[in-house]
Amino acid sequence: MHFVKWIRKNQRKLITAIGIMIMVAFVGGQAFQYLMSHFRLGANTAVYLYYENSKISSKTINEARNKLDVLQALMAGKLLSNLDIKSMLLAQLLFPNSVPGVQVNDILKQSVMQGQLNCDFEDIDRFFAQAAGRSELFWILLDGEAKNAGCVVSAEEAKVMLKQLIPSLTQGQADARQVIDGIINRYSIPEEKIFRIFADLIGVITHCRMITGSEDVTATQIKAAIVRSGQELSSEFVKISAEDFIDDQPEPTEEELYQQFAKYKQFLPGRVTAENPYGFGYHLPDRAQLEYLFVKRSDVENIIKDPTQQEMEEHYQLNSDRYTYPPEKIDPNDPDSETITRKRSYAEASELIKRTLKRENTQRRCDMIINEAIDMIDVSLANIDVESSSDQELADVVGDYAAVAEKLKEKYNVDVYSGKTGMLSAEDIVNDRYLGRIMLKGQTQMPIPLSKVIFAVDGTTKLTQFEIPTPRMWENIGPIRDSVGSIVGIVRVTKVEKAVEPTTFELSYSIEPVNLNQTNDPEEKYSLRQVVAEDVKIQKAMDSAKVRAQELVKSITEKGWATAISQYNQNYTTGLVRLENVSQLRSVSQREILVGKMISKDNPAQIIGLKNVLLKKEQFNSLSSLIPAGETEAKNIMQIVRFEPDWCYYVVKDVSRTPVTEADYLAVKNQAAYQVDTASSESLGVIHYLPENIIKRTNFRSAKNSEENTEEEGDQDGDS
Repeated sequence: MHFVKWIRKNQRKLITAIGIMIMVAFVGGQAFQYLMSHFRLGANTAVYLYYENSKISSKTINEARNKLDVLQALMAGKLLSNLDIKSMLLAQLLFPNSVPGVQVNDILKQSVMQGQLNCDFEDIDRFFAQAAGRSELFWILLDGEAKNAGCVVSAEEAKVMLKQLIPSLTQGQADARQVIDGIINRYSIPEEKIFRIFADLIGVITHCRMITGSEDVTATQIKAAIVRSGQELSSEFVKISAEDFIDDQPEPTEEELYQQFAKYKQFLPGRVTAENPYGFGYHLPDRAQLEYLFVKRSDVENIIKDPTQQEMEEHYQLNSDRYTYPPEKIDPNDPDSETITRKRSYAEASELIKRTLKRENTQRRCDMIINEAIDMIDVSLANIDVESSSDQELADVVGDYAAVAEKLKEKYNVDVYSGKTGMLSAEDIVNDRYLGRIMLKGQTQMPIPLSKVIFAVDGTTKLTQFEIPTPRMWENIGPIRDSVGSIVGIVRVTKVEKAVEPTTFELSYSIEPVNLNQTNDPEEKYSLRQVVAEDVKIQKAMDSAKVRAQELVKSITEKGWATAISQYNQNYTTGLVRLENVSQLRSVSQREILVGKMISKDNPAQIIGLKNVLLKKEQFNSLSSLIPAGETEAKNIMQIVRFEPDWCYYVVKDVSRTPVTEADYLAVKNQAAYQVDTASSESLGVIHYLPENIIKRTNFRSAKNSEENTEEEGDQDGDS
């Protein structure tokens, strides 16, 4: 009887012990030896080492954990998360649950895109991949690093800070005394130790600021930043495009094709440089073939019956708060008057209710069809180990999209579209009528373009822990829908080809887009020979555009701009021209170009944006060069400008530049210096807190490995 009572009393301990025994038995002898080695080790035995020979024992780790608990009780995580970017990073290292990492991730990446942070997305992704699960060790290393550098804050200073901070962190609901007393009661530690722990945290923050703020901002940096942001260009010109004259050019010879191909085969298309002013390029990008299955919302809506009066009335009773008039002032003549929101009556809202119910019923039916398609396609995967299967093994067992589409079409009496695309690049996907509008949603606020998900299959792009799991070949991606809700469906990647420099221009492949029109149009193909031939022609067509530009200038000289342009358009029915105007054209910095390249690498959908940035840069440089030195404008200049990046000539009428004056410089100098300094400092903060850098700086290592290395060295010395 006493034995039974003892078992009941110690039931939880017994279950834990049995669980450990099962784990050891399952894992095997190595796990048993590992566990027993830790039982034999004393609490003060070194588990890790850092710097030359500083030791970290299990006792040290326990103490660090307790200190972090105290800091969390002091709301240190909340404090850090509301300061600057560096402090947010420290909060993620020490208190990873204080603020969701996805929020910090979004802030960091948005700061990069806005030019407020000079680092790469890869640095940010590496930080979050490395930051989880080692808070105690990061605390020990950062605390030791700060103290070695002499960044020590007194307990008395910490006490003063806490007295000021805690009321604001609790929004006046508690003062420092209440919080400190609560920690003393909970953790049974003296007050002085609490202040000492907080002082150590301030020391870590101070050390980071000292390291990351040591780079002086130069006057040249400040001036460059002010000029870039304050200087703008405006211009009026007539654009004569060489593309209007391509059809007039003779077909290039084989020798011309070969020379053109050989000169630009290493370039990616659209990348304008000094060596490649036209942006030619024949380097084949990463490509993928997709299989798709979609339903159109409009098709499904046609088979959905209108809701009955009873359904509409029941819906209104449950959701009347959804049907209101816009808020209005109680007294329209008083701007400070309170606002009220009036509900619509059922009669007033009936048409809106009808549309709402039909829209919701349509969406449910679309989702039902696609979810059923997924179940039918994946049913055979239950018989294999998906994780260990090869791509070919998956291809052999997955369901057939076309067959599933036919079954669903028959069952629901609605068109279900299936098919395969050609080998599409990221740019092809962005330009596709349907695929280009599809975004997926992860934890992050930033939508994930389908192109990024597709090219993550072979590792070309990387999906982070805050986005979605990386799909495999032949794995369904979806349900997915476009941004306007016109289609719902799934896709899967059936083939990928990595970027490669071609060896010949005798190359072609299908670039067939998604086709939901059920038409038998000729298959769209990419022909490298044809692309090269068009590029040879465009260069020749530039000469024709130049002749037309010269002709227009002569006419303008005789008749004025309006009459000359009108007469030009009467004489030539193709390539109509007009006086175009650009304003607020701004200089593009090298940093903006680097950010554009980085974003397009992480997100292939942004490749078009990068091309536009490069085009604007060259346009600004070409037009600004027309303004004489020391002047701010050039009027009625009738200047012909050859502009290769846009394959055209400009006949320029006016160019003016808004200069940055001495007064402008002095007015924003301090703010600009602060922004440049902050961007530099915050960027260094990412590097400073990157876990791999912390480990490298402090020479963090396993004590066991160090002992083994020492023994090996000793054995070698003995042998010699």
